[in-house]
Amino acid sequence: KCEAVRDSIPIGKPIPNTKVYILNGTDLCGIGMPGELCIAGAGIARGYLKRTELTHERFIDNPYGMGKIYRSGDLARWLPDGNIEYLGRIDEQVKIRGYRIELGEIDSVLKSLDKIKDAVTIIREQNNEKFLCSYIVSDMKQNTDLIREKIKNTLPEYMMPSFIMQVESIALNRNGKVNKELLPEIQSVSGEDYVPPQNEDEKVLCQTFEEILSLDKVSVNVDFFELGGDSIKAIRIISKLKDLGYRVSVKDIMLGRSIRNISKYIKKDNAVILQEDGEVTGEVKLTPIQKIFYQWELSNLNHLNQSVMVKTQHFDREALKAVLGEIAIHHDMLRAVFCNGRQYVLSAKESSLYELEEYDVSHIPFEKLQVYINEKCNIIQGSFNLEKGPLIKGVLFSNNEEEHLMLCIHHLVVDGVSWRIILDDLNNGYKQYISGHKIKLPPKSASYKSWSDKLEQYSQSQEILSQLEYWNNVKNQVEKFSLGERFLPSEGRRQRDLIKETLYIDREFTYKLTRSAWRKYNTEINDLLLTALGCTLYKATHSESIAITLESHGRHEIDSSVQIERTVGWFTNIYPVVLVISGDLKKDIISVKETLRKVPGNGIGFGLIKEMEGVKTEVSFNYLGEINESDTLSSVEIKSSEYTTGKDRGRDNYFDNSLLIDGQIVNGNLVFEILYDCSKYGNEFIAGIKKEFKGTLEEIILHCTENDEVIKTVSDVGAESLEDFELDELSKLMDLL
Repeated sequence: KCEAVRDSIPIGKPIPNTKVYILNGTDLCGIGMPGELCIAGAGIARGYLKRTELTHERFIDNPYGMGKIYRSGDLARWLPDGNIEYLGRIDEQVKIRGYRIELGEIDSVLKSLDKIKDAVTIIREQNNEKFLCSYIVSDMKQNTDLIREKIKNTLPEYMMPSFIMQVESIALNRNGKVNKELLPEIQSVSGEDYVPPQNEDEKVLCQTFEEILSLDKVSVNVDFFELGGDSIKAIRIISKLKDLGYRVSVKDIMLGRSIRNISKYIKKDNAVILQEDGEVTGEVKLTPIQKIFYQWELSNLNHLNQSVMVKTQHFDREALKAVLGEIAIHHDMLRAVFCNGRQYVLSAKESSLYELEEYDVSHIPFEKLQVYINEKCNIIQGSFNLEKGPLIKGVLFSNNEEEHLMLCIHHLVVDGVSWRIILDDLNNGYKQYISGHKIKLPPKSASYKSWSDKLEQYSQSQEILSQLEYWNNVKNQVEKFSLGERFLPSEGRRQRDLIKETLYIDREFTYKLTRSAWRKYNTEINDLLLTALGCTLYKATHSESIAITLESHGRHEIDSSVQIERTVGWFTNIYPVVLVISGDLKKDIISVKETLRKVPGNGIGFGLIKEMEGVKTEVSFNYLGEINESDTLSSVEIKSSEYTTGKDRGRDNYFDNSLLIDGQIVNGNLVFEILYDCSKYGNEFIAGIKKEFKGTLEEIILHCTENDEVIKTVSDVGAESLEDFELDELSKLMDLL
């Protein structure tokens, strides 16, 4: 039998009495997913001779069996036939904007081109931003634009060199390695139509985009979505512009899309903006999302938190305590307490501001450290008291090598956007203190109290009353969709509990989703993710109307005088949608896109209309956007920690939904966390949902990136009264003119 020609030679399969795991951290990697090659079984050693620290690092407890596993440091992946493909050493890779890249792979592709004698790719750094820089050697003058076109068919977009330059030769040092110091600096960007800013507004926008999106140079004509932009990044851009004395809205950015267009809307911030620099205290009316909190099945109201873990070589105790105190004073909702379903913000003098505990873990063996940290974090997570406060707590784990800080805040006063604000303040305030400066946080935006008051006023407006018919129609459709009891565990009903599963999407697919898939139908990332989920549930239930509860950041403008881009609190907006799915991929993408565009006011009205209380779906979905360590932890002092933070939710705390899917892009990888009620759904059903969802999403991404075709839909041309088939007919007629 003749086997197919392979691009690389596999290293084979595990030998008898040996087990091989390919892991991403401690998570198993699926077929084709790169990870670290880890070995277990009778053949592994006890450790390194007289190298205790390295032994603890490389020989760890087997998370999937007995004994130890050896972390080899090799990058590998499973092939469909059970063989293992070696991809290189992990420490030989570089990481740019969340993507791990082996430079040798780029060099191999360049060298495979006709007339290219040699090639090398290195990392250059400018303005704290890394980029790929390739040098080629040839006897003939080469057109770098044509080379770029050729390698685009082989390399994923995130591995494309930012710069390509032809040189006479590549200098080597005595050890035969590339002498980077002798390689010339590349002065221009090949293959890119860079258009510089023409006026002061465009210049400010370019600088802000470059900082927030971690880019070296942004053309005024490039599309915001092509740069990986989303609504959460738009909020951060607005916050930065406000610090610079400019004003623009999320809508201006999302619809303008290019800097040239957005500059038409940007204004000097001379308008009357409600800004409350003083201390805010007293009662704050509950917002819709906080009212929903009290409607959930929570046996322990005190235990529903959000948390992070950061690390540094050594935390200055005085600096840490000082910045935590300033954060609690500055962000009023962090001083809130709750009593009998009402919330009150305490003054800084009344509040204990925060709690911080410390544990010395220098005596804990490396392989037992995560378990120990988890136990202590669980104690902190379960120790909140809503009536007394404080609602921000931390625990510091100290040893001789590096120190880890877990921060935990009750969900009633924080959300995902708030964490970005808090971590940014933590980072900057900490640096200010250890540099000998007074901690000075950026100016406040409007208070959560002002936002709550405005929401109540808005709920009585004609705009909200006009939405009643729309939401009643949605309510009637929601009640018709149910997963029912068709997917119960095969072993019979189990005790109720929420089980967590994780789904990873390949980085190349992630990159295409965020950078180019949107072009075909002029969609947002959420449109394509929800199409994939809708199609998945359509195949499972054979129902053409799929009801899903959506979550959004909720920081949508309802009054131009109330700007909340730097306000800490729980703003999340929850509302149902009903997706109409047919099984035809093109029709389904358009249908989902148009359904979402027709939601009035980004769904805020749903939570403000009393008649909608009690309307809920079994399935919920929340896309949290892109999170990179550089987004909030840019300091050399403080970095993200690899340790987990314990249980954010009390064991018997449940939500309205029994199948919850949260997605976010973490350092370049799209990751979904799936929580499901194991008393309602069996393992087989969830495994099927994961497989179908992943496959459908990848199919959608490929469909949207297979060619340069652009398809306009109803919302793109402002023809809401037209059906899509009518728009298609009009488009065909226009093509004939």
